[in-house]
Amino acid sequence: WQEALFMLGDSYRINRDLGDRDGMANDIYRLARTLLAAGKAAAAATLLSRLEALSQEIGAAVEPGEHEKTLATVRTQLDEAALAEAWEQGRTLTFDEAVALALDSLE
Repeated sequence: WQEALFMLGDSYRINRDLGDRDGMANDIYRLARTLLAAGKAAAAATLLSRLEALSQEIGAAVEPGEHEKTLATVRTQLDEAALAEAWEQGRTLTFDEAVALALDSLE
């Protein structure tokens, strides 16, 4: 999982440097999915929250059905309080902070 996260982090930084906000959104979504697969549902929820905020800024960058499916999986792994806390944290992070959180979550 860690190698995949680092590769996605690199992709995010490239898209950020290019100013490709759709690419950044897709990278954040892929990071969230990878974290979820690695059993890090709270970190995944935080990234999904950040992604939702980005999507509102630039328009839907990720298939809404996929986002909802991933969020539904997160909800099976977190109680409402943990989800609310992770979601609020995601709303306050910058995009770079959200990616750093993802990269640090498997250490």
